[in-house]
Amino acid sequence: MKVDVETVSATRRKLHIQIPAENVRKEYADAVANVAKTVQIPGFRPSRVPKSLVRARFGAAIKTDVLQDIVPSACQEAVEQHDIVVVGEVTLEPKLDDMELPDDDDLGFTLEVEVKPPLPIPDYRTLEVDKTAPDVPQDDVTEYIERVRQSRATYEDVEEERPAASGDTVYVDWRVQLADADEEYNHQHDYMTEVGAGAMFDEVDEALEGMSPGDEQTVRVTYPEDFGNDDLAGKEADIAVTLKKIATRIVPDIDDEFAKSMDFEGVEQMRANYWNRLIEMRKAEQRAQQERDIVDQLIEKTEFDVPDVLVEDRQRDLLTREFELRQRRGDDMADTDMEKLIEDSKEAAARSVREEWLLDEVANAESIEADEQEVVQQVARDAAQAGMDPAQYEAQVRESDRWDGYERFVRDRQVFELLIERASEKSVIITP
Repeated sequence: MKVDVETVSATRRKLHIQIPAENVRKEYADAVANVAKTVQIPGFRPSRVPKSLVRARFGAAIKTDVLQDIVPSACQEAVEQHDIVVVGEVTLEPKLDDMELPDDDDLGFTLEVEVKPPLPIPDYRTLEVDKTAPDVPQDDVTEYIERVRQSRATYEDVEEERPAASGDTVYVDWRVQLADADEEYNHQHDYMTEVGAGAMFDEVDEALEGMSPGDEQTVRVTYPEDFGNDDLAGKEADIAVTLKKIATRIVPDIDDEFAKSMDFEGVEQMRANYWNRLIEMRKAEQRAQQERDIVDQLIEKTEFDVPDVLVEDRQRDLLTREFELRQRRGDDMADTDMEKLIEDSKEAAARSVREEWLLDEVANAESIEADEQEVVQQVARDAAQAGMDPAQYEAQVRESDRWDGYERFVRDRQVFELLIERASEKSVIITP
């Protein structure tokens, strides 16, 4: 078989393929012989049907079958013979349905394919990443504990008879009625809010200050033009507010008792635990940034084209996931700048394909394969997060063809570890 490779562009090749006439004749003859052995024609015993009769009656169909057999096989052989990695669109000229099997000539056709371009990976030492050991100042630990402390606050009803003041936590019933409507739009009971915190309209906050339990006031408000509910956006409405009760927010002291309520022996152990937790968070943030920096630099130092069809396929996947996420969140797609979303997704898709190819190239050059034990451990970690039995979750992963995705994830992590280790240390300017 003769194959001539024509370079159309960095990402496209044309393979001009010719199957010798003797090969074509042999394939056709073998196919006719096979049919002659199995076909049943009145007047002839099994396996005794003349081949000339088979050719006369079934020749056209047999030629079609031969074409559908030898053309794909020849294409695969040609691609492997020239070490071509096909990554996208494949077209035949003429199309397989339009081909005719010649009787005495070579069978010629052209296979055009999308290919991965050469990727000259730069010297790893030219890459730079921040390798500064993460640290957490004690002030950050104190701030973290304060957030935990605030989240553990409790509420006690105010027994004394007094009006609500700024900073009080109050429970209210409210009803909304549009200014031009005869009936209320919606209502809510026992809504908790802090007076003066800006959680509701300023007019409502002002009305609440000075109200006592049992008091009711109605205020006129105007909803913002960009309000999330189209029924209310830009419209005037009357909000009737009834103050049910006033409560005081009780925040616990940071002492051993508080620490024990968080399953620590005391404040000292709690601070040490939270410091370690914050250190791990900083390490994870640093690792994520290192990986982003590595990919940015690899893409910048290794310019290559990506076939449009691959970008379009990846963009379609990204948009599908984005729309599904927004649907689950209940987002109003009417507020979405679709033009910007599509443009951003196209850039993200191109970057995703480039990153995938570059990591593949490094993995191949360094003979890096996913460590099976690490894959199992990663699956087990995800099972724990999902609250599932590890063995059952692993079985589901394997059955749903997601195991390859886990292997790639683990392999990419190993690739990043190598690149970060060999990269030069980035100079970091610390501002006081």
